[in-house]
Amino acid sequence: MHSACVALLFFISACSSHTIRETVSCCSPSELQGYAYSSGIVFQSGQEVSFYGNSWYYYSEVQQKIATLSYILIPSLGNLTVQVKTLQDYTTSRKYTVTNGMCNITSLPGPFARSCLPSNAVSFGSLKLGSPTQYLTVNSYQYTASSAVTKTSVESMKYQETSSCYDVVVSVSTRTLGGTLISNVDLAAGNHQTTISNTDVFNVPSECTNNSFMKEKELLRDLPLDFMKYII
Repeated sequence: MHSACVALLFFISACSSHTIRETVSCCSPSELQGYAYSSGIVFQSGQEVSFYGNSWYYYSEVQQKIATLSYILIPSLGNLTVQVKTLQDYTTSRKYTVTNGMCNITSLPGPFARSCLPSNAVSFGSLKLGSPTQYLTVNSYQYTASSAVTKTSVESMKYQETSSCYDVVVSVSTRTLGGTLISNVDLAAGNHQTTISNTDVFNVPSECTNNSFMKEKELLRDLPLDFMKYII
């Protein structure tokens, strides 16, 4: 697995050597699982909070479910370690979030949406990640997404197989509409499979069936622990 910082350097090189052009959208395979390493910062109450994470993620268009399991280290909070499991079940419109063994259930905002490169994405060309003889050819893209209060910029390197594609490196920066930085996350992904090896990941977490419920702690509420949404 390549480090995010090296991959981002490759991204800059690709931008300088290719003509920027509009892109043709591609979508994730109907089923996809992988592993990702992430690092980032978030500004909370004027304080910069850094974190590192390792995550497994599972996406199924067939079952209309998305699951993740993440282990997150927050050095700036005394090396706080957080285990986060999520299940988005669009068949019941529920999202289950288990933080250090405690469950929180919320409603999903809408129906299942296929994971696709947005139509406003701009292509910066392709490049080879790896050595001269062993490498992976990826395509580089940039796009933005806005809400009522934020604007998110995404730089993505995607591997493409026929009409399907998925991320291997992502950089996500979120700002207020006024330009103030809220969070920045770099992520490198690998070990992809286009089938789900263990469908039990799509079962409702046991912590959510034994009354281990909680409201999200103030300490963790604003941390972008759902950064996986940008790659699946």
